[in-house]
Amino acid sequence: MRRVYYYFVITIYRAEKMKSWIVITGDEILRGKTLDYNSYWISKRLSGIGVDVTRKITVPDEKHVIAEAIRSGLKRADLIVTIGGLGPTPRDETLNALAVAIGKPLELNDKAKNLVSEAYKRLHLLGFVSSPEINEARRKMAKLPKGATPLRNELGGAPAVVTPSEGSLILSLPGIPSEMMYTLEQAIPLLSERIKAKGVVRTREFYIEKRDESLLADVFEKVMDQIENVEIKSYPVGFGKRMQMRIIAVAHVDSPEEAEEKLDEAISLMKTLIGQDLS
Repeated sequence: MRRVYYYFVITIYRAEKMKSWIVITGDEILRGKTLDYNSYWISKRLSGIGVDVTRKITVPDEKHVIAEAIRSGLKRADLIVTIGGLGPTPRDETLNALAVAIGKPLELNDKAKNLVSEAYKRLHLLGFVSSPEINEARRKMAKLPKGATPLRNELGGAPAVVTPSEGSLILSLPGIPSEMMYTLEQAIPLLSERIKAKGVVRTREFYIEKRDESLLADVFEKVMDQIENVEIKSYPVGFGKRMQMRIIAVAHVDSPEEAEEKLDEAISLMKTLIGQDLS
């Protein structure tokens, strides 16, 4: 009997997952001058709390192109995450584009103004900028769409921004990776609150040494026919003789306890049908 390497990873999130688009802005990314690490990190972090990232779009630093991407996302997703374009230069157009996309004016936000002021005092003390004064370029970073909320950015000058729009949410993050990661963590509690619901999803992952994915199709179909609210997926891992199949069992149910029962049933049935020990 072939050995089976088995382990499981459990993730819990709501059954009807929040869908998200990521809009990456930046001419330098489109031209291949900068590697887009940010969207990878955001996808991984959002997936970990139960958000389903369904699309990524990279657009140039042009207001109307960014606005159109945001508008498209709002028609199809619950959460739009924009990356970059929050800084003080004329090419930082994300907040202007966001205002156009949702039809709300930009206005000087008092909380954002205070955050920008605090940030530049801090940066001045650290010797990163020559003056802590808030000039017009820096004031630009505190002009947010009406109804938006700024999020503190301890690592840079521009706050992140959370903007509600017709039941959806737009989260605008800085483009510098360290600032993006810091401000994303400020938003995670808010996002977690929005995705709470009765239903949960739990997953288990394991590996088997069958190398022909087509031979598993009938097994998966029988398992899903016999056990409601369970989905089985497979992914080849490795090459040649070392190739294995990564199997993911997903239960969409009302409680963690029910999810465990469903997954136990699915694993047991697959064990019988495949003829390999999965435990």
